[in-house]
Amino acid sequence: MNTTWKYLVIQFLSVTNGNYKKAVKLSNYHDAALRAKAAQDPLLIPIYNRYHVLHLLLIKEYNLWKSNGGVQEGQTLNVEQMLTAAYSNMPAWDIAIQGTSVDYMAGTPNYLSIFNDGKKPFMNGSIDGRINAYDTLAKNMVPFVPLASIMGEVETVFDTLDEARDVQLGAKSNLKTSSNNVEEARIKAMTMQWRNLGFCMDVYWENLPFIESLFDLETLREGRQVIFTGALAPAENKAVLTRTFTVTEQLRLNNNGNAEIFFYLGTSPNGIESDAIKLIANEERTLLASEFGALDFSKHRFLTAVNQNPDRATQYEVELL
Repeated sequence: MNTTWKYLVIQFLSVTNGNYKKAVKLSNYHDAALRAKAAQDPLLIPIYNRYHVLHLLLIKEYNLWKSNGGVQEGQTLNVEQMLTAAYSNMPAWDIAIQGTSVDYMAGTPNYLSIFNDGKKPFMNGSIDGRINAYDTLAKNMVPFVPLASIMGEVETVFDTLDEARDVQLGAKSNLKTSSNNVEEARIKAMTMQWRNLGFCMDVYWENLPFIESLFDLETLREGRQVIFTGALAPAENKAVLTRTFTVTEQLRLNNNGNAEIFFYLGTSPNGIESDAIKLIANEERTLLASEFGALDFSKHRFLTAVNQNPDRATQYEVELL
């Protein structure tokens, strides 16, 4: 099987694939080094000029991508908070429904047709599923005229949640667009670094240390662990990894044992300050870092796994995608 000649593989592209932060770090170094050396060597002036344009584009798109990510994070948190507030109405609605008459008491056919799936859909499942549960509840009350006022309250809650979800999805769309833009900027800048390397190898072939000084070799060479495995004793809390996430980063969590595990993003090793991501025994899930509901990813950097079973050990695998 033929493979690409290794000298034609663009290492700057491969090492920054899926890692915009690393691309920006490489670009900051290369742009600054070219600027400094071009002041001493006129041969580098056109090389700096052609690269600087791409560097500025990468920084612009990266900052816009980060900004849109913050918007989406805020909107996601807003919807989650609204869902929690919406559910706080449930006890009052339940009491009002049962208080209408004996025909609507718990356990009656009318009551069971109104809450045909119980209360679980309002607090479990996807965001869209939880929002739509209120629409379903309102529709289930349509045949029952005495419940018209309660139905109106439920419809109002659904409309408010649905509108907030539309705003969140709009932010997500903006984030996807800016992600595409920063990816294009990354490819252009990293490809140009490779071309610059070729130029330098031709012109400065007798001065290898000079060539090396123009590129951030430490960052270029550094590896990044992406898979973390571990075992959890009964009821054990274990620090899994430390990483500064962005809202768009994905993780694959795998509970490959026989006890439920809660995962958190804490502000310190073993911290549990975020929302819990719950995996039952032998469950695997891929999710966005934003689903932890962390308010500040610069502080919530510590992934923690907690075995929920006091009697049974389990194990996990975490992959950064």
